[in-house]
Amino acid sequence: MQIKKEPFNCEIHGEVIITRMYRDNKDGHYFSPNGEPTCHHCVEEKEKARWQKKEALRITKLEEDRAKKLLDDLHVPGRYENATFNNYTAVNAGQKSALKACRNYAENFSELSKAGGGLLLVGGVGTGKTHLAIAIGKELVKNKHSARYANLADVIRAVRSSWNSSEYDEADVYNTLASFELLILDEVGVQAGTDNERNIIFEVINTRYGGNKPTILISNLPEREMMVFVGERVIDRIKDGRAGTIVFNWQSYRQRAA
Repeated sequence: MQIKKEPFNCEIHGEVIITRMYRDNKDGHYFSPNGEPTCHHCVEEKEKARWQKKEALRITKLEEDRAKKLLDDLHVPGRYENATFNNYTAVNAGQKSALKACRNYAENFSELSKAGGGLLLVGGVGTGKTHLAIAIGKELVKNKHSARYANLADVIRAVRSSWNSSEYDEADVYNTLASFELLILDEVGVQAGTDNERNIIFEVINTRYGGNKPTILISNLPEREMMVFVGERVIDRIKDGRAGTIVFNWQSYRQRAA
């Protein structure tokens, strides 16, 4: 076996020095067992391109998996699976104003969330409050923020169930809800309005507020009645930011369609 360094003319890199191995074929002649000569620069570049492609595919898969998890974590109800800003019906001035305010909240979430406040979406049944709240959540998820939609009644049940559970406790429920960058709580005001319910609502909001995590509350009640129902401290924490209250005071879509 002989190893030789030889000049080689590469169509891409010009003349390069390559290393070739030669073996005696028992007739006194030598041949190269490693085939045709190849530019080592070309080999390195091909290997680098192959690695970069593989790495790009890996990163793309990770991003796709994360995007799917974020959307799954949002827990969009089937009724609102297709809800977006683009398909929200905005005809009158109030609807257009609500749409603009919710878009603004989603677009400026990173800045607005630093205050730790949130939004109150209040008004009659069927006026599009949940549609726009879900649209906000989807927009955040698209921009790699985490969000969760939940019915307040389900949250209260989860807290109460923890009292008799050996697997998790009340703090686990509050901490899970506090882990999302945005929490959307719907159907606020249809509960019994007991002190126990108010305490649970306050703990949810206060835990998130302490970590500068905004919350959106959705209710069919007017803001004044909502304040009595959930407690002034809750409303104070929700509005401790630059977003505030959006009032949906037009006719129900469902009533108009009927």
